[in-house]
Amino acid sequence: MKKKVLSLVLCIMMLTTLFIPEGLVAAQTGDTARITVNYVYESNNAMVAQPYSATVPTNQTFQVTIALPEILNYSITAESINALPEGVALDSEENLLSINLSTVTEDVSVVLYYAAGQADYTVNHWVQILDSDEYELEKSVELTGDIDAYTEAVADNKEGFTSHVEQSIIAPDDTTEVNIYYDRISYTVVFDANGGIGASDPIYAEYGTVIEESYVKVPTRIGYIFKGWSPEVDYTITEDVTYVAQWELESGISDYTIVIWGQNANDDDYSYISSHEAFGDVGSTVTWNEDTLICQGAHVHNADCYELTCGYEEHQHDESCSITCGLEEHTHT
Repeated sequence: MKKKVLSLVLCIMMLTTLFIPEGLVAAQTGDTARITVNYVYESNNAMVAQPYSATVPTNQTFQVTIALPEILNYSITAESINALPEGVALDSEENLLSINLSTVTEDVSVVLYYAAGQADYTVNHWVQILDSDEYELEKSVELTGDIDAYTEAVADNKEGFTSHVEQSIIAPDDTTEVNIYYDRISYTVVFDANGGIGASDPIYAEYGTVIEESYVKVPTRIGYIFKGWSPEVDYTITEDVTYVAQWELESGISDYTIVIWGQNANDDDYSYISSHEAFGDVGSTVTWNEDTLICQGAHVHNADCYELTCGYEEHQHDESCSITCGLEEHTHT
């Protein structure tokens, strides 16, 4: 009797299985699909909010309307949406996503892109005042950018200035301001006397500084005529520059000084012995040793005395005096 009852139960179970809807069989056997909706920013694909996710039996009808996350100043437009699968529709005005699948056969993934709105912002260009730590406004420019993104202000390429920009986050109310500061570069101006003396001291000053003409001294050089500076002096400072004095030889004779030093007996230093004023032809070379003074000046002799005008002084010579000079050797006895 028990065997007949067991056989009857098994038959009933087999017949029941034949009449179970296909979707129910899928659910009982564990065949499912995943429905996923991801929310990301259009600018960088970063996540806006946690995705919507649902697991449903395959071969079943699936319908749902999802209220999308809302972000101030952001919208979802047709241009910014990835290709939507069949049965998926977006209502941008109501911020709703409808999914209506007659038969779920596989996983469905939807990506929605959030695009920021745009707002205006102002870029102010501030230029450092000469000889001051203060700035003055040169100009203001209006630009447009994505809300909540960084501004993209760019400094002008201004000669004689360095610049730095303080970028900001763009606010939705068009009140964002960006300040660009231009700082003056300091330059060095050198006056090279080029063998002369008396040139002006170097100048270290900011771009745009004007040099007073009276500041630029004319150097001097014995035996030479000053012919100006090379390059020609620009009295407005715009760069590092060295002005070199230009000289032209004078014709005739020029004075000079011979200074004699003697080595010390107890060390390697030298001590001053004497100095002598001299003169000679401009451009000639003067040498000296302990016995000889080479000088190329005029020698004046008369019958009364041996009068020799020589480099260091005028001598009245007697029988014991002997001196050698540059034009020829003169021996006086």
